Amino acid sequence: MYYVRRTVIRLVSMAGSIVLIGCLVIVAGLAAPKFFGMETGVVRSGSMEPAIKTGSLIYIQKEASPVETGDVIVFTVSDMTVAHRVIQKNEKEAYLITKGDHNASADPVPVPFDRVEGKVVFCLPAAGYGAAWLESHRLLFFEAAALGALIRMARLWR
Repeated sequence: MYYVRRTVIRLVSMAGSIVLIGCLVIVAGLAAPKFFGMETGVVRSGSMEPAIKTGSLIYIQKEASPVETGDVIVFTVSDMTVAHRVIQKNEKEAYLITKGDHNASADPVPVPFDRVEGKVVFCLPAAGYGAAWLESHRLLFFEAAALGALIRMARLWR
């Protein structure tokens, strides 16, 4: 019976450690980019597939180098944030023509330079689903992290 109890305690302790480490990795993946002047966003449509898939977590460099043709930029149109590729740059009139890679034609409205929020520097496919879930379930996430920490600390105190 002693060995069963000890095995159960070890398994619970290991589960607590896994939950705690998982929570720390998620927080680091979402918070660390802010230290480098980046923001994160979740791709909610397939307009940029196959380059950026629906559900991807994108990292946006806010203070990026000048935008060039071929860059994927983030901008806002009618209260909607969009990430599309620059297909044409008009320096004289200070606007960009953008297009989703999966779309048949260019976006109908040019993007003024001052509306560009940043450049997409990389993405993590499918990680956006987790980030979106986390945003709507923050309390549950922190409860899981606290539970994992408590289980781990209880094991250390024994």
